[in-house]
Amino acid sequence: MEWGNQILGLLDAAKFPVPVALWIRRGEEERWRLLLATPLYDRLGPLEAYDKLISTLWSYDLDWVSSPLQLKSTRTPLVRELRRISKRFPDTVGRHLGGQMIGGVWVEEAYVYRIQ
Repeated sequence: MEWGNQILGLLDAAKFPVPVALWIRRGEEERWRLLLATPLYDRLGPLEAYDKLISTLWSYDLDWVSSPLQLKSTRTPLVRELRRISKRFPDTVGRHLGGQMIGGVWVEEAYVYRIQ
């Protein structure tokens, strides 16, 4: 979890907007992913958003290249539902979720860093 905090700190310092961030393991996946929802995904498109993410993180000396980072639109059903859950239950941030459908996605396990 500390690695995720470090990545978010670097992105915040670089003014890379990430209003929703969580570690997530879906369905039958064994690998966890750090899901970062950003409005840049919608504004620039996925390729340019990933390019901006890579260029932002490239200048830092940490082993993030082989990391399971995943950018998503802030408009995906998963992200929208997480925002609805967070409004109903403000203590969602810093908590584990899982074993449930969220936005049409089976979330086996998740750890929420932020939902804004």
